[in-house]
Amino acid sequence: MDFEIWSPWVFVPYPLRIPTEDKQAEWNPILDILLRNSEIWRNINVMAMQPHLMDRLVSVIPKRTPMVRKIFIDAQNRLSITTLFTAPLIYLTHLTIEAPARSSPCSSGLILDNLRSLNLSVVETSDVVECLSRSPRLEEVRALITVNKLFRHESGNFRARFCLGHLHFVHLSLYMRRQHQELYFGGLFDHIDIPKLQTLRL
Repeated sequence: MDFEIWSPWVFVPYPLRIPTEDKQAEWNPILDILLRNSEIWRNINVMAMQPHLMDRLVSVIPKRTPMVRKIFIDAQNRLSITTLFTAPLIYLTHLTIEAPARSSPCSSGLILDNLRSLNLSVVETSDVVECLSRSPRLEEVRALITVNKLFRHESGNFRARFCLGHLHFVHLSLYMRRQHQELYFGGLFDHIDIPKLQTLRL
């Protein structure tokens, strides 16, 4: 099942149009159908959805979406990126999260073995590194990273050094003072081997 939800209409999986301004009660039957069929989701594209509805939708990812291949979420909600590593998503190849990331611990040893493309927005350094270290087949990465006041000490909290042998394109942007960016990037790449890197944009 492929579906798109965006403002002001819903498509699921054929053109069934319902304005996003409708009351939550009128949305619930649509979401109920989607959630009951989450095990056959393939490509997910969700944009500009009301926060309480978005929370319901993403609550089944990843534990009830074993077949998903592509995820695109554009939301105002703060989403937990590391939650994606709490259940195997062996078919996932493309992941885009255009939403503020909520930092959360990840104790599982799961990896996204087939993830090729990663695009994150407004994400903490620790979550970026966590995603990279658990995605060995990444080919391209784009991320807008927020750096807190303790960024000088963050490199000491990174996981052990790891290699991304397939990664050839990296585009990183920072929310921080320009004069500190060189120090930050140096600490970040001290912990990652990227032998096939072709394009680096900072």
